[in-house]
Amino acid sequence: MRNFLFLVIGVVHIVAGQDDDPCVCVDVWKCENGYITDPSVTARPKEHAGEGLIDSRIQTCEGIQICCPLSPGGGNGNNGGGNNNNNGGGNNNNGDGNNGNGDGNNGNGDGNNGVQLPAVAGLRGCGVRRLPPRGYPGQNAHRISGGSNSNTEDTFYGEAPWMARIVINNEFACGGSLVNPGVVLTGAHCIKGHSPNEISVEMGEWDTTREIETLPVQRRIAVKILTHPEFNDKNLQNDVALVFLAKSFDASEVVDTICMAESFNTIDVGSCVTIGWGKQDLGSKYPLQPILRKVAMPLMERDTCQSRLRLTRLGQHFKLLPGFTCGGGISEGDTCKGDGGGPLYCFMKDEPNRFAIVGITAWGIECGKGNPTVFASVPDYMPWISQTLNAEERFTRTGR
Repeated sequence: MRNFLFLVIGVVHIVAGQDDDPCVCVDVWKCENGYITDPSVTARPKEHAGEGLIDSRIQTCEGIQICCPLSPGGGNGNNGGGNNNNNGGGNNNNGDGNNGNGDGNNGNGDGNNGVQLPAVAGLRGCGVRRLPPRGYPGQNAHRISGGSNSNTEDTFYGEAPWMARIVINNEFACGGSLVNPGVVLTGAHCIKGHSPNEISVEMGEWDTTREIETLPVQRRIAVKILTHPEFNDKNLQNDVALVFLAKSFDASEVVDTICMAESFNTIDVGSCVTIGWGKQDLGSKYPLQPILRKVAMPLMERDTCQSRLRLTRLGQHFKLLPGFTCGGGISEGDTCKGDGGGPLYCFMKDEPNRFAIVGITAWGIECGKGNPTVFASVPDYMPWISQTLNAEERFTRTGR
């Protein structure tokens, strides 16, 4: 549930080839006979923050660059991790046959002819918990990123009413969170390089392959997008963005805002969940999930996360930069390509029927292999988020 992105030197990015084999974005003249000819591509400073090695959730070559394999074997020694299909990402979700309009992937639908609306916990304001309708049978687990025995499962219709689908040029791009009726919080890597007139947002979607939702899916066009001014597309530091919409969404049982955690002390760190329509694993053979799925994602201490990530292809000199938080780290429950920008949210300590978002899905190493998932930390970026929302008051007047 992510994209993939690589910098080794200058403007060189590792992305994915047509079949998700790792390759590097280089100038045309540096790729001869199908392989990299520039030895400087393998250079890397001793301490690094994952540039060129992290699997983010959207990246392609730009300008006059092309995607050129690192070597005839597809690997790059200990810098590339030696795993030929771990760095996939190409053009994220646009080629997966499942766009935001639900007319592609046949998926794993549960055969329902219709779905009941969820019950709403008796609270006002943001992040109000939805409860399954009476008689709801639950779902078999497949994975947000996981196999048939994973700890992930389909959400019930309306379970996460703040979950947004960001659509770019009529193709599903990534997830987001409705933090105000007219504003969506997402990852900067999801919308970088795009103008507002290319972007729209859908709310109330659940099964993307069938029109079985009881309430119609709502769609709004973007009129303004703001990314963190210090966003780094090489290591995804400051991976935060806000999408401002032409019209607010109408609240319902299946469309609502989520609270934003200003501190990790206010949430139950063991109750966290992440959601998305992302792939089961890397590779073009894996389609996006048709039904919105969830996976338990308890938070992880930063030191533990950094130590775990150093055991991957990132190596012993990897440094987890400020502004990131981690979760998960189990083999059969993860995010993957297509989940970028989506929320990591948890119960609030003092209000067990209210959720708050604490993270924005950013990157990881492979999918479903037991490595931590890395999120942009919402509490760390609340000063920028609050300042930006206050400065754009015309979009937030109807907010709660």
